[in-house]
Amino acid sequence: MIGTIRDPRARSAVADAFGLASQSLRERGNRSMARVSRGERAFAEPGFTEVLLDELELAVRVRLDEIEVPSLRITTTGFNLPVADETRYGADLGMRVDILTPGYFTSKALLFQCKRMYPPLQQPRFDEIPGRGERQARDMLAITPASFFLLFNFGEQQSLADLAWGDFQRSAEWFWGRPWHDFEIGGAAFDLGVAIVPAARILGLSEGASMTNGKFPTEAATILAGASPLGVFMADLVCSCLVGDTRPMVRQLVTAPAQHAINEGASGRFFDYHVNRYLHITVTTEEEVF
Repeated sequence: MIGTIRDPRARSAVADAFGLASQSLRERGNRSMARVSRGERAFAEPGFTEVLLDELELAVRVRLDEIEVPSLRITTTGFNLPVADETRYGADLGMRVDILTPGYFTSKALLFQCKRMYPPLQQPRFDEIPGRGERQARDMLAITPASFFLLFNFGEQQSLADLAWGDFQRSAEWFWGRPWHDFEIGGAAFDLGVAIVPAARILGLSEGASMTNGKFPTEAATILAGASPLGVFMADLVCSCLVGDTRPMVRQLVTAPAQHAINEGASGRFFDYHVNRYLHITVTTEEEVF
């Protein structure tokens, strides 16, 4: 349920809209790997993050045109800081989510670091997480538990599902709490082109490697284990109000300077921390939706 919206089509709209963006990013990752195979340079991670903001706005508009939920409005607005500021210490993406439905309002914040998958195709890795990524996890978690890594992936959806969930058909019932035949692996909501991993998991892997004097594991099968697809994460956790930090000082941190007027009761900077890109999502309806 999203806010007080009980119509399951609303949740489906959120999941599919973000899933379509995830699917588009996976296809972009596949094109990037094709460039590498030709000896060309792969697309850079900042490019993926900027495209994600654009794809989300487009996907939301397309998906909402296909459903009939009375007065439901979902908007996404992306903000990029000037290029000169992108090297400043902080998060790659700050997300603010406002949900306003009859008799209910919440506003919350999330922090994200973005990393992309690297070849080889047989055993892909996340080479950018060790070292800097471990420090980024600690820094984000020092501010809020609502801290995550956005992982941009390439390959086929079934291969990614195998990495994230093992034997995905057998694990579907216990992992998602529903029988496998209730959805198809090709559905946009479950697309793993963009996968979400909690920063706490990255920190746990870091601490585990430190305690055993081992190396931080970069294999995709380890990093993606139990990861959430972007569409499912947004619908089942964020917009269903299970994930996010509601403290005003954290909400201000993830609100673009141009929108600071919407921060209720928050002024000044509470953290020596910066956000390079912002994503503001609003879900509203003025009618009771059942």
